[in-house]
Amino acid sequence: MRKRCVILLLALSSWAGMAPARDNVSSSWESLNALSAGARIEIMRRGADAVSGKFTVLTADSIGVQMKARQIAVPRADVLRVRLRGKGRGKWIGLAIGAGAGAGTGAGLGTRLANESAGDINIRAASTVGVAAAGALIGLAIGATLDGRNSTLYNLK
Repeated sequence: MRKRCVILLLALSSWAGMAPARDNVSSSWESLNALSAGARIEIMRRGADAVSGKFTVLTADSIGVQMKARQIAVPRADVLRVRLRGKGRGKWIGLAIGAGAGAGTGAGLGTRLANESAGDINIRAASTVGVAAAGALIGLAIGATLDGRNSTLYNLK
């Protein structure tokens, strides 16, 4: 049983590395026409800091970004890369799924241990909480890894 749990945990932890790449990188300015107003983007600029905000408008000469209370137009000549940013909910979804799976596994493990010990040891609650916490951490790590991946839409080569 312990060997199966270790194999399952290793498989789950390596799942993030097996996820397919989501980047569809293009060096064509026209590829940015796929952006919809309000999309969260990050623009890497030549000789300046990156700009993050909500996409507003695309022209032949610039790309517009709404940063908090101000509108910025980044000239096309200064744009090195444009990335579409994720919503950042994957870590919370991973945490919930991992905690649920861990709680179910821990409850089953605790019941089995109690049955094998003829009722002398009742650690069902402790095993449920412990394995749920471990599952939540694994789910959080996988979700955070997948959240950190942004799709690059434009990359000047």
